[in-house]
Amino acid sequence: MNFVSIKPKKLYQCVIQQVKQMIYEGRLKKGDKLPTERELSALLGVSRTAIREAVSALEIIGIVESRHGDGIFVCSDPLKHNIMEPLSMLFMLEENVQPQLIGVRKMLEAECSYLAAQNARPEELAEMTRCIRDFEQNTMDQVFSGEVDRDFHFAVAKASGNILLYHLFVAISDVLERHIRMMRLSISREPENINRLLEQHQRIYQAICGHDAPGARRMMEEHIEFVKSFIE
Repeated sequence: MNFVSIKPKKLYQCVIQQVKQMIYEGRLKKGDKLPTERELSALLGVSRTAIREAVSALEIIGIVESRHGDGIFVCSDPLKHNIMEPLSMLFMLEENVQPQLIGVRKMLEAECSYLAAQNARPEELAEMTRCIRDFEQNTMDQVFSGEVDRDFHFAVAKASGNILLYHLFVAISDVLERHIRMMRLSISREPENINRLLEQHQRIYQAICGHDAPGARRMMEEHIEFVKSFIE
């Protein structure tokens, strides 16, 4: 029989495991403030060096964040960090992965739109309305209209009511941000393209407001195909 030797964990690894376990059990929630370094050292019976090493490791993997002058907090958006990092590496290391990521984004946004037509709350619809209004009033401001365009898509994704879909969409959008900015610049060169973009947003919004889930999905797919042509 072959046995594998058991290696004792380092103290900072034990601290990491305990913090993770408290999150799994619901004793620590996103946004919660952890005890100070000194307090954690006393509570866990380990050196402050071990606490610092554990906190540094937890920051790297996106579980906690240190705020200067405020303390250590459980990340309010841990999924974004943990999804985005491997996607960023994939984007940099793999060839021809951009079209595939755009394809994944299209599928995610289409599904988010479908679900938003079923689940959108009044405040989420109000955010979409604001985005469309601000876009319409600032079409000549490329920077601001770009931000509003991004906000609209994020609002639709959030209105899906599916937190995992939302975070996947945000992560992929962040990885593709440079290419999306180039696309917006290409579109903004022609006024008719800006008008078409605005009309597409309005149709997506109307389908969501009308609880037309298949229509919302179709409108979003057509919209992504339109903007995709400016990246390829």
